[in-house]
Amino acid sequence: MRLSFTEYAEQMVHATIAFSSGMSVSFSGIYAKCTRVGRRPLWQSMENVGMGMDTPWLAAGDFNVVSSADERVGGSPANVTNMEEFNSSMFSCGLSTVDFDRSLFTWTNGTVWQRLDHVMVNSQWFLNAWRTHPQFLEVIREEWLPSAPGVGMATFHQKLMRVHRRLKLWSRKTFGNIFSRVKTAEGEYHLREAEFDSRRDTEARTLLHEARARYLRELSIEGAFWKQKAGIKWLEEGDANTRFFHAVVK
Repeated sequence: MRLSFTEYAEQMVHATIAFSSGMSVSFSGIYAKCTRVGRRPLWQSMENVGMGMDTPWLAAGDFNVVSSADERVGGSPANVTNMEEFNSSMFSCGLSTVDFDRSLFTWTNGTVWQRLDHVMVNSQWFLNAWRTHPQFLEVIREEWLPSAPGVGMATFHQKLMRVHRRLKLWSRKTFGNIFSRVKTAEGEYHLREAEFDSRRDTEARTLLHEARARYLRELSIEGAFWKQKAGIKWLEEGDANTRFFHAVVK
């Protein structure tokens, strides 16, 4: 294994780990500035790193900004321009958020609670978008550990089909329909655009920026889905899948 720092930028340390197998993964450690203008060089640096990125990439740290209004409670509302710049840049990078298996908020002063720390990954980081969800492995274990009829590959096939059926139901309940969510977010975005064109006041501008941020987030999820759909041949990679499931139940 070889570690090399391939880029150093203000507010970000970027490194690549190359394994003897030939596989490489990239990590970016983030410590963002506390002002919008101060963070802009970081967004640009991340977009430069992400340009043409075709290996697994994880970016984590203190981004000093929330990605949606529900990531801030107390005090004045979250600044919509800050959210918009952050979400737009992460979309350009091909990065999406990994959910926390803990409290939503990572910072507080006793009056305001915010999620300023984020873990972001590109579509190459996981075999499937489901794996970004903290409940995914538990769902797998519940269906994989109980015994199944048959021996050898027959047992493997029975367990795989059992997991497949459970994940299908779980995905529908947990994530909903990706494409419907994109369509709904797009419709809301166009509605807020029309309202802002007619009203041109502060409230209409705020609603427009929030709708655009939600639309960008849903587009990012849809984009990751299609990249994974094109890059993964689940049923044709039986050996890799076997190793994955054995790793899960250890």
